[in-house]
Amino acid sequence: MSESNVRIECATLARCADALARIPELDRLSLGAIEERIGDSPFIALVASVDGCDVGCKLGYWVDDRNFYSWMGGVCQDFRRRGIADALLNEQERRVVENGGTVVTVKSMNRYPAMIVFLVARGYSIVGFDEQSQKILFHKQFTNSGV
Repeated sequence: MSESNVRIECATLARCADALARIPELDRLSLGAIEERIGDSPFIALVASVDGCDVGCKLGYWVDDRNFYSWMGGVCQDFRRRGIADALLNEQERRVVENGGTVVTVKSMNRYPAMIVFLVARGYSIVGFDEQSQKILFHKQFTNSGV
Protein backbone atom coordinates (compact mmCIF):
# COMPACT_ATOMS: atom_id res chain seq x y z
CA MET A 1 0.00 0.00 0.00
CA SER A 2 1.37 3.36 -0.90
CA GLU A 3 0.87 6.48 1.20
CA SER A 4 -1.19 8.00 -1.60
CA ASN A 5 -3.90 5.37 -1.08
CA VAL A 6 -4.54 6.48 2.52
CA ARG A 7 -6.83 9.41 3.08
CA ILE A 8 -7.40 10.97 6.51
CA GLU A 9 -10.43 13.22 6.78
CA CYS A 10 -12.95 14.63 9.21
CA ALA A 11 -16.00 12.45 9.57
CA THR A 12 -19.42 12.34 11.13
CA LEU A 13 -19.93 10.46 14.37
CA ALA A 14 -22.04 7.94 12.42
CA ARG A 15 -19.15 7.24 10.04
CA CYS A 16 -16.81 6.83 13.03
CA ALA A 17 -19.24 4.43 14.67
CA ASP A 18 -19.29 2.33 11.48
CA ALA A 19 -15.48 2.29 11.26
CA LEU A 20 -15.06 1.44 14.95
CA ALA A 21 -17.56 -1.43 14.61
CA ARG A 22 -15.13 -3.17 12.24
CA ILE A 23 -12.38 -3.31 14.89
CA PRO A 24 -13.03 -6.54 16.83
CA GLU A 25 -10.95 -5.68 19.93
CA LEU A 26 -13.09 -2.67 20.73
CA ASP A 27 -16.37 -2.82 22.57
CA ARG A 28 -19.07 -2.12 20.03
CA LEU A 29 -20.69 1.24 20.68
CA SER A 30 -23.88 2.45 19.08
CA LEU A 31 -24.04 5.87 17.52
CA GLY A 32 -26.33 6.88 20.40
CA ALA A 33 -23.74 5.80 22.97
CA ILE A 34 -21.04 7.77 21.16
CA GLU A 35 -23.25 10.86 20.96
CA GLU A 36 -24.13 10.53 24.65
CA ARG A 37 -20.47 10.25 25.67
CA ILE A 38 -19.41 13.29 23.66
CA GLY A 39 -22.50 15.31 24.56
CA ASP A 40 -22.10 18.99 23.75
CA SER A 41 -18.29 18.88 23.81
CA PRO A 42 -16.49 19.99 20.68
CA PHE A 43 -14.87 16.92 19.11
CA ILE A 44 -12.45 15.75 16.47
CA ALA A 45 -13.66 12.75 14.45
CA LEU A 46 -11.24 11.40 11.87
CA VAL A 47 -11.54 8.45 9.52
CA ALA A 48 -8.80 6.79 7.49
CA SER A 49 -9.82 5.30 4.19
CA VAL A 50 -7.94 3.25 1.65
CA ASP A 51 -9.27 3.27 -1.88
CA GLY A 52 -12.60 4.59 -0.60
CA CYS A 53 -13.04 2.01 2.19
CA ASP A 54 -12.96 3.21 5.80
CA VAL A 55 -10.27 1.23 7.63
CA GLY A 56 -9.62 3.23 10.78
CA CYS A 57 -10.86 5.95 13.06
CA LYS A 58 -9.65 8.36 15.75
CA LEU A 59 -12.24 10.08 17.91
CA GLY A 60 -11.84 12.46 20.82
CA TYR A 61 -13.29 15.54 22.45
CA TRP A 62 -12.29 18.68 24.27
CA VAL A 63 -12.43 18.53 28.07
CA ASP A 64 -11.74 22.27 28.21
CA ASP A 65 -10.04 24.77 25.93
CA ARG A 66 -6.51 23.35 26.53
CA ASN A 67 -7.14 19.67 27.29
CA PHE A 68 -8.21 17.09 24.73
CA TYR A 69 -9.26 13.52 25.50
CA SER A 70 -8.41 11.06 22.73
CA TRP A 71 -11.17 8.61 23.49
CA MET A 72 -11.43 5.92 20.85
CA GLY A 73 -9.50 4.75 17.85
CA GLY A 74 -8.15 1.85 15.92
CA VAL A 75 -7.37 0.33 12.56
CA CYS A 76 -8.99 -2.74 10.99
CA GLN A 77 -6.81 -5.85 11.29
CA ASP A 78 -6.04 -6.22 7.59
CA PHE A 79 -4.64 -2.67 7.43
CA ARG A 80 -2.41 -2.61 10.49
CA ARG A 81 1.34 -1.96 10.43
CA ARG A 82 0.99 0.33 7.43
CA GLY A 83 1.30 3.67 9.21
CA ILE A 84 -2.43 4.36 9.36
CA ALA A 85 -2.57 4.69 13.16
CA ASP A 86 0.38 7.07 13.00
CA ALA A 87 -1.33 9.13 10.30
CA LEU A 88 -4.55 9.33 12.33
CA LEU A 89 -2.74 10.36 15.51
CA ASN A 90 -0.59 12.88 13.61
CA GLU A 91 -3.69 14.53 12.23
CA GLN A 92 -5.49 14.51 15.59
CA GLU A 93 -2.49 16.05 17.36
CA ARG A 94 -2.06 18.63 14.61
CA ARG A 95 -5.69 19.70 14.98
CA VAL A 96 -5.46 19.80 18.78
CA VAL A 97 -2.42 22.08 18.68
CA GLU A 98 -3.90 24.18 15.86
CA ASN A 99 -6.91 24.82 18.10
CA GLY A 100 -4.84 25.84 21.13
CA GLY A 101 -4.63 22.51 22.91
CA THR A 102 -1.64 21.81 25.15
CA VAL A 103 -2.41 18.35 26.57
CA VAL A 104 -3.81 15.18 25.03
CA THR A 105 -4.96 12.51 27.47
CA VAL A 106 -5.52 8.86 26.55
CA LYS A 107 -6.59 5.79 28.54
CA SER A 108 -5.70 2.23 27.62
CA MET A 109 -5.65 -1.20 29.18
CA ASN A 110 -3.08 -3.97 29.64
CA ARG A 111 -5.11 -6.09 27.22
CA TYR A 112 -3.97 -3.69 24.44
CA PRO A 113 -0.16 -4.02 24.66
CA ALA A 114 0.35 -2.78 21.10
CA MET A 115 -1.50 0.42 21.98
CA ILE A 116 0.62 0.95 25.09
CA VAL A 117 3.84 0.53 23.08
CA PHE A 118 2.47 2.82 20.34
CA LEU A 119 1.60 5.59 22.81
CA VAL A 120 4.94 5.46 24.62
CA ALA A 121 6.81 5.47 21.29
CA ARG A 122 4.80 8.56 20.31
CA GLY A 123 5.87 10.49 23.41
CA TYR A 124 2.92 9.81 25.70
CA SER A 125 3.82 9.40 29.38
CA ILE A 126 2.09 7.10 31.83
CA VAL A 127 0.70 9.44 34.49
CA GLY A 128 -1.52 7.17 36.53
CA PHE A 129 -4.03 4.39 36.80
CA ASP A 130 -7.80 4.74 37.03
CA GLU A 131 -8.85 2.13 39.59
CA GLN A 132 -12.53 2.34 38.70
CA SER A 133 -12.12 1.67 34.99
CA GLN A 134 -8.87 -0.33 35.37
CA LYS A 135 -7.25 1.85 32.71
CA ILE A 136 -3.74 3.23 32.41
CA LEU A 137 -3.68 7.03 32.03
CA PHE A 138 -1.35 8.64 29.48
CA HIS A 139 -0.79 12.23 28.51
CA LYS A 140 1.32 14.20 26.09
CA GLN A 141 2.16 17.85 26.60
CA PHE A 142 2.46 20.23 23.65
CA THR A 143 3.98 23.68 23.47
CA ASN A 144 2.35 26.61 21.76
CA SER A 145 4.66 26.02 18.82
CA GLY A 146 3.19 22.64 18.04
CA VAL A 147 3.74 18.92 18.21
